[in-house]
Amino acid sequence: MLHWKPGYSLCRLEGDTAAFLNACAGLDIPVERMAAGDGGGLCYIPVSRLPAAEEAARRKGAVLTPIKRDRATALLRRYRKRAGLVIWPVFTVGVLLFSQCFAWKIEVTGLESLSPELIQSVAAEAGLTTGRFLPTLDTGEVAARIREEIPGVAICAVNKVGARVEINIHEMHNPPVVLPTDPCDIVAAETGKILYMEVYDGQERV
Repeated sequence: MLHWKPGYSLCRLEGDTAAFLNACAGLDIPVERMAAGDGGGLCYIPVSRLPAAEEAARRKGAVLTPIKRDRATALLRRYRKRAGLVIWPVFTVGVLLFSQCFAWKIEVTGLESLSPELIQSVAAEAGLTTGRFLPTLDTGEVAARIREEIPGVAICAVNKVGARVEINIHEMHNPPVVLPTDPCDIVAAETGKILYMEVYDGQERV
C-alpha cells in the first residue's frame, strides 16, 4: 500500500505505463513509488509538475488522475502569485495601527473666554505637538502645566483618543483675587534656612 508523501500527489495511471514513464523521463518529471498493474498503476508525482505529467499522459493515450495531494503545497503553489493579496492588507493594517501611536490632531474643548491657541501654545511647551509619539507623552504633566501657566483654568484633563488628543478645560467663573497685603503661604523656590521672622498677627509656623 502506498503512503501519502508530502509535496507529492498520489495519482492513478490508466494506460501504457512504460510509455508514460519514458515520456516523464524525457521531460525530467520525477515519478516515484510506481506500482504498476494491468492497464495502469499508482505513482507519486510532485504537485508542481502535475500539470506537465497529465499532459504527458494525454499525449501517450493514457489518463493520469490525482487521488490525493498535499493540500498545503497545492494551496501555496496556487496562491504564490497572489501573495500580495495577503501581504498588502497585513502591511496596510500594520501601518494604520502604528499611525495611531502619533498625535495627528489636537482638540481643545470646554472653553468659554480663553482662546484655544493659548491652550495649545502652553501644551506645546509641555511637549504636546502634532505628530508627537503618544506612548511617551505624559498627559498628567501637560494638564498640570496648563493649570499652572494659565490663570482662570480650574480643571484640565488631557485624553488620548486614538490618534487624536483632547484637552478638556473647565474655566473659573470667579477667579480669586489675591492682594499683596493678603495673608498667604510662602513657598521657597530653593532649599534655604529662615533666620528671622517678624509676625504682626497670628502665630508663625514653619
